[in-house]
Amino acid sequence: DISISAFVDSLLFLYEKYLVYVNSSLVDKESDISLYDHAKTVAALSVCKEFSDDTEKPFLIVTADVSGIQSFIYAENESKSKRLRGRSFYVGLLTELFSDYLLEKFRLPRTNLLMNGGGHFVVILPNSQENRDKLSDFQWEVQSWFYKNFKGDINLVIKSLQASDELYMNFPKWYNEISSKLIEGKKQKSVDNLNEIFMYDLDKMNVDEYKTTLTKEQLSEMETFPT
Repeated sequence: DISISAFVDSLLFLYEKYLVYVNSSLVDKESDISLYDHAKTVAALSVCKEFSDDTEKPFLIVTADVSGIQSFIYAENESKSKRLRGRSFYVGLLTELFSDYLLEKFRLPRTNLLMNGGGHFVVILPNSQENRDKLSDFQWEVQSWFYKNFKGDINLVIKSLQASDELYMNFPKWYNEISSKLIEGKKQKSVDNLNEIFMYDLDKMNVDEYKTTLTKEQLSEMETFPT
């Protein structure tokens, strides 16, 4: 609901403004966790617990990273600082846009956005079959959009991982695990969209038939390839 989302966003803003420097624990004076971060995280975990259909692993961690940032920002040897700042700002807008779009797809508040910055974001979702299917559709949609607009120069690599209650007791373990999956995913960019990219069913590849789909320029380039 839009009104509820607006209310949660406003509440988060107030929490961040007034509680970010308040210690979350009155017992442990050495705690470096703010009351804002504590309340935001508890809200995210509670939503997942409530709407997950897997009692053993109620959390679905989703992380995304923009691949190809350096080559995109410094494309064509552009040295003017305004252009560099503009491209860097654009990358930041992309992650902001798609993290919001992901939360909107799953009808979740911004409490479930754990981190966002540097071309990277982490979201936590309720782990259910419906959400996993929706996430696969979301990945395909995002990959198609990036290829259509950037032709592989930059891409948003998305990976997910199901997690148990140990998540909130040992978050670094799960974060390291999904970060490893993300690194692996960067080596297989657009792998789920290859048929769309090549406009051909690769599992039924027939070279002679495939040639009929190429332009004259592409055919001439193929003839120059060494055999």
